[in-house]
Amino acid sequence: VEARFPWSSQPGRSDAAKWTYLEFNDAVRQTPHKSALSYDGTLLAVAWLSGGITLWRTADGLLIQRLEEPLLPAIGPGIANVPRNGVTALAFSPFNNTSLLVGTAGGGVGVLNIRSGEIILRLGWHTAQVDIATYAPDGSRMLTLAKDATIKVWDTATGALMHSVDFDSEGRADNLVFSADGSRLAVRTPTQVIA
Repeated sequence: VEARFPWSSQPGRSDAAKWTYLEFNDAVRQTPHKSALSYDGTLLAVAWLSGGITLWRTADGLLIQRLEEPLLPAIGPGIANVPRNGVTALAFSPFNNTSLLVGTAGGGVGVLNIRSGEIILRLGWHTAQVDIATYAPDGSRMLTLAKDATIKVWDTATGALMHSVDFDSEGRADNLVFSADGSRLAVRTPTQVIA
């Protein structure tokens, strides 16, 4: 597949890019919920509504690993009737392709080793479902954002909670982005952007 982009380094010209179309299916699991691409683009991870995480190699679509639900803590009175371990947020580490930051429906947050499926860091929890998980551009911090309108900042090396920020929102946040240098953070809700 060839795609043309309207931008170019030279005026009056568009650059062409080659795209390969691969379909990633899992006969065991259905209905993808969240996905993450490794920083080098070689791996795709998908969390499924039915549970678990599947990993593929992007070069050829080879299924590499199926992981069961991580057993992360679910704490908080507002989430008693929610499945505690459904993965609702995930992000690859910028340092390697073996660590995956995950957040769950029960508010648990941790880092998984994708080769073994084991939790290598149990970070803690939110009091509601985690919707977004991401790394700072330099990889030194991990951030999670949950339906309880909190952003938690975790130290990547130790897993320690560095900050917890409550933000006033009339709707749940649906995007969290860093500036390129990692010094600023913006959160988008259906009604506002907070920076």
